Amino acid sequence: MKIFKYLFILFFFFQSAFLQAQFTQADYQRYFEKAKAQYFLTNYLDAFEQFDMIKEHFAQTELQKKELSDWKEKCRIKIRQEQDVRTLALEAANQANIAANLAYIQLKLAREQEKIANNAFMQSMKEKEAYFNSLTKALKLADKMQKKMEAAIFEKAVRDISKRKAVINEWGKFNYLEIDTLNFSYNELSRVPDEVVKCKNLVSINLIGTDIIDWNDCFTKLSGLKKLSEVKVTISSLDSIPIEYWNKITGIEIKGNVSDSTVLDICSQMQLTYLDLSRSDLRKLPYEIGNLILLECLDLSNNQLTQIPNDIGNLLKLKRVNISNNKLSELPTKFGNLRSIQNLNLENNEIKKLPENFIMLKFLSRLNLSRNKLFALPSEIGDISNLEYLDLSYNNLAQLPVSFSSFSSLLRLSLAGNNLVKLPDEFGKMQKLTFLDLKNNLFQDFPPALSFLVSLNFLDISYNEITNYPIQVGIFNRLVALYIDDFTFTGLPKSIIRFENIMAIKLHSTSEVYLNEAFVKLKKANNLVSLTLEGRKLNSISKDILSLNKLSILELNDSLMTQLPENVVKIKDLKTLKLNSCPKLNFKEAIDLINSNLVLENIYLENNNLLELPQNIINHSSLYGLFLDENKLLSMPSEIVNLSNLTYLSLKNNPITLEERERLATLLPKIQIHF
Repeated sequence: MKIFKYLFILFFFFQSAFLQAQFTQADYQRYFEKAKAQYFLTNYLDAFEQFDMIKEHFAQTELQKKELSDWKEKCRIKIRQEQDVRTLALEAANQANIAANLAYIQLKLAREQEKIANNAFMQSMKEKEAYFNSLTKALKLADKMQKKMEAAIFEKAVRDISKRKAVINEWGKFNYLEIDTLNFSYNELSRVPDEVVKCKNLVSINLIGTDIIDWNDCFTKLSGLKKLSEVKVTISSLDSIPIEYWNKITGIEIKGNVSDSTVLDICSQMQLTYLDLSRSDLRKLPYEIGNLILLECLDLSNNQLTQIPNDIGNLLKLKRVNISNNKLSELPTKFGNLRSIQNLNLENNEIKKLPENFIMLKFLSRLNLSRNKLFALPSEIGDISNLEYLDLSYNNLAQLPVSFSSFSSLLRLSLAGNNLVKLPDEFGKMQKLTFLDLKNNLFQDFPPALSFLVSLNFLDISYNEITNYPIQVGIFNRLVALYIDDFTFTGLPKSIIRFENIMAIKLHSTSEVYLNEAFVKLKKANNLVSLTLEGRKLNSISKDILSLNKLSILELNDSLMTQLPENVVKIKDLKTLKLNSCPKLNFKEAIDLINSNLVLENIYLENNNLLELPQNIINHSSLYGLFLDENKLLSMPSEIVNLSNLTYLSLKNNPITLEERERLATLLPKIQIHF
């Protein structure tokens, strides 16, 4: 019985176990699928928990447990990945939040800056408006001042006319209809004055040396003047002026270097009567110059010309010609055709000989042939009988033709710097000659012919070797200025010169002995006003200078003296003292002496290598003019304002900067300063 009982219990146990196994396997499969579904729905945490529960309660085999462990590991990996993503997202969110906060701050700052910018813009607009208003006012004022200046220049031009014509009525008003000529040359005009349009009978207007900006405006104003036939202008090229106005121009001055094409353009303007091509770096003059048959004035000076075309001989109306400072070795053969020439300047060329027909220039009144290489003059040069001014200085002339006596109209003659040893006897027939310069020649004998020049009042015969004097000579009755060497002056017979008439003497000092002897004779020059002493031997001055009671101008030039001669400061009426080219002079001591003893109006300290102004000159308050040319001055002391009477200051050829010039102009607004 017990056996059946145990068998029944055992049977029941196995049946329960079998049923339990069947039930667990089914649940396992069901829960496993649910867990996988959660996994594929990306619910990795729920799937992990379910896989873990299945492993714990339903997994029966090692294979199932391993499978569940793999799924758990997959879930764990996904969970970690999600956590990493969440962490990155969180960090990104934090960064985004920070960026958003920063952007907010920047936006706020930008709005503040925008607000400031708007305020600044509004302020700027107000300032711009104020600036433009101010500029408009300034332009109106400038225009008003410009018109005043133009009116003043117009008035000056009219008053110049009034000297020869009644163009101003008794009430001081302009009679515009009587104005036929207006000369505005070398004035600071940038446009033609409005008053010009009222001058309905205007024939000629001169705009040479002006800075006209708008030529359309200029010629618009001139277009209504029906009688206008002469217009002179300064331009850089013809292109500066609209082509439709070219035929209105009768005179041209070129400013700056000129091109060959511009010269050819100009040579096609056959209406021209005046042409100035000076300082234009002109190297060749085209033969087309001969087309300008109406030309009366031609200036070719300060260029690089080596020859002049023969075609210039076509310009039969030429009256004034200037070809100075070029490189001409000869004149064209047809130059003698220019028989209307009155004024001819050929200074500083390389001309050795004048053409045969040069003497055909019968109307010449002024001729300058200085600084050439002339060895001789045409024998009939005297046929140019209308000459009043003749300069032949610094050539190689050894003698003069007899025909010089035919210069019956000659007033001024310079023969300085030649090789002359004598003058022709007929030289004394030039009865109208008032000025004669013979310095730097080879004279040893005093030319007898000079004493017959009865109208002579200026004679320079210095830098010669004159030691002999003729026994019988006439008297320079009118001579008032004499420039001579001290030894020549010492031996000069009283019969030649009446010293009481002399007002200016220039002595070239060769030795102290001769100079002292000269002063003995100088005592007779009772009316002497100006005395010039120059020469390297000049160291002292005789006390006889004190007897020159009327002496007011004293020049001590080109000397190696180290101290100012004491007798100089004893000349009680001295007003002008010139100490030029005295490089070794102690200027501080000299000025101290001057300050203590003299009341000067003018002091000249030119060409002395001065690096600065002698400080003590500031104490000479009576100065009217101070001349400091040709030194090495860089500036002037501010104390110069203490020279309360100073009205003229000359600083030419000093290395003074533009900035310093502007400072001096501001510091000394009422003083004429020349740089």
